Amino acid sequence: MKKCALLLVASLVFVASGQSPLARNPRVGYVYPAGGQQGSVVQVTAGGQALAGAATVYLSGEGVRGTVTYYAKPLNNQQLQTLGRKLKDRRDELAGRAKPAAGTSDSQRVAAEPPNVDKDLVPLPNHPWIQNIETMTMDELERVARRFFDKKNQLNAQIAEIVLVDVTIDPAAVPGVRELRLKTAAGLTNPIPFHVGTLPETSEVEPNDPRPFAADHSATEIGSPTVVNGQIMPGDLDRFMFQASAGQSIVARARARELVPYLADAVPGWFQAVLTLYDGNGRRVASADDQFFSPDPVLACTIPKDGTYVLETRDALFRGREDFVYRIALDNTESGSHNSTRPTSSSPETNEIEPNNTGQSAQAIAPPCMIEGTIDREADADVYRFEGKSGMAIVAEVYARRLDSPLDSLLRLTDSTGNVLAWNDDHPDAERGLITHHADSYVTAQLPADGAYCVEISDAQHNAGPDFRYTLRISPPQPDFALRIAPSSINVQAGRSAVVHAYALRKDGFTGEIRLAIKGDPAGLTLDGATIPAGADHVRMTLTAARASSEEPISIEVEGRAEIARREVCRRATPAEDMMQAFSYRHLVTAENLLVSILGPKKPTGRIALASDEPVRIPLGGAAQIYVKAPIGPILSEIELRLSDPPKGIALTDVVVVPDGMVLEVAASPDAAAPGLSDNLIVEAYREVDGPQRTEKPSAAKRQVPVGVLPAIPFEVAAR
Repeated sequence: MKKCALLLVASLVFVASGQSPLARNPRVGYVYPAGGQQGSVVQVTAGGQALAGAATVYLSGEGVRGTVTYYAKPLNNQQLQTLGRKLKDRRDELAGRAKPAAGTSDSQRVAAEPPNVDKDLVPLPNHPWIQNIETMTMDELERVARRFFDKKNQLNAQIAEIVLVDVTIDPAAVPGVRELRLKTAAGLTNPIPFHVGTLPETSEVEPNDPRPFAADHSATEIGSPTVVNGQIMPGDLDRFMFQASAGQSIVARARARELVPYLADAVPGWFQAVLTLYDGNGRRVASADDQFFSPDPVLACTIPKDGTYVLETRDALFRGREDFVYRIALDNTESGSHNSTRPTSSSPETNEIEPNNTGQSAQAIAPPCMIEGTIDREADADVYRFEGKSGMAIVAEVYARRLDSPLDSLLRLTDSTGNVLAWNDDHPDAERGLITHHADSYVTAQLPADGAYCVEISDAQHNAGPDFRYTLRISPPQPDFALRIAPSSINVQAGRSAVVHAYALRKDGFTGEIRLAIKGDPAGLTLDGATIPAGADHVRMTLTAARASSEEPISIEVEGRAEIARREVCRRATPAEDMMQAFSYRHLVTAENLLVSILGPKKPTGRIALASDEPVRIPLGGAAQIYVKAPIGPILSEIELRLSDPPKGIALTDVVVVPDGMVLEVAASPDAAAPGLSDNLIVEAYREVDGPQRTEKPSAAKRQVPVGVLPAIPFEVAAR
């Protein structure tokens, strides 16, 4: 870390607004309800963090638009004290105890209290969860008390701020999933799913949770077909009552994890919804807690007799909070698989032919080929034989779990004597960001000699059945790659840079360099350090906006180009959100659009840029200088520069100010990575400010506030 007393990077700092470009990005954790019917207007609550200044709603696709109506931040301690007093007053009123005179304001009540009693009461903000306390029922008061005072139900900081949005859905809006984003003072939020449907919709009406079933009048009454929307709070369950006739087919499809794919601070990492259907006497008729390998359940049954039925939903672990949002479609449509997409390939296709359970009865094939088969009997194994040449590379890959098959495949590659050359059980596929158990198998090997070889596929759990289908690819390697760009909402100040992550999902041994660029080269937007080095799976680069701020987000596409087998291959980089699951696992969940929000002044004060686009060569055990062009500005004596997560042994050792910028010195220690390492350096700027003043005595505590990043600096460690 280097302190630069005369660093001329004043324009990195949001002097006018006090907003730091490296402050936490605005984020939406949930929207409720998470959809609506064509031709309706839906009031939606969006919960998240850093949502102050939310003013605009962006919804993908045509025929859907939104308007922000209200923003509410969490209550402070004084407001909570006032809320507690109001709740007590209303409880006393309902219980017939003495109550304040009608029309008494908070300030009048405080003035009338005995000395030293509730002197800190303050007026309550116009928060939507606590409106109309004076007319609430005991049940409603209890729910408010649980929201704000029950330690087991304290609002998570990630979803504590809320924004109310009116969403208007045109009658001709195309049904399907849209992306909803908010634009706040800090920029765009992440996208969150919002569904446009064709069925009538309703939302749960509390109380609709447990009561003695025979006398249960608390269930929300619904018709069929319909979509019901709700939220599960801690220990909560919701019931919906409807009429049905004997012989009627009923299908209830829940969407829960589909609405909020991953929860960072909950195990297993999503709302695990359970559906149960009861008859009017409380007897269970049917239940479901998943659908194939989707955690979102589908309950399908035939109604046994005319009467009243109750559909119940809850979390499998009886957890809950505001982001445990669900949508349940109740109709009579047959249920089906969530994913039936087969892999595409130009290889010839063939079908499994039994018997082929052993090497002696193996089915002869000629790679490359795609084989359709089934592990349909106990202890079944399908074996395929092909002729190979010495040094020939071969790949065998299973598509089963990715097609919603229950098969947990196990692959073995053997030679003519039965020796196992390679085997695999589970192989992760980073392209499938919603799969958490990667049960499909993948093996690759170089054949040691001419002769016959066998690929054997079986179920690792020794299960079988007609649903245990698979597609098996056997071919020479087909090197390729896919790309992901995160985040899918990029917030950058005019004239400055923002960090962007690029991920290479490499296939069949492809290790080459991938060059990235914005498609169409939109004026004023550039990618710095836009190369994923050979062999690397991830790089941090920067997007620089050398243009004025824009009122509307800019939609861009990023492409990656690489040379494979002496021809240039171009692949689109799919926008994605890097999501954490259950405190530790990370997944790239794809998004529809990549949007850039340019913040700050209408006229940029000048661009900070590298003097050269060529990678900096840092000698092992030595140092290199990097010239950065920067606009002249006021002297900032409290600015520090530091490298963000540099590779081992790489350090920023000096900063020298020159008339039109600065020179950075970066060194590679003798124990740094071996020569040939390529990556990008991300340089962050910080300034010191006074810490929070908690007492009347002056505080010596200082805290560092991030104020910007320099354009990404490509480098390579070179032999000295």
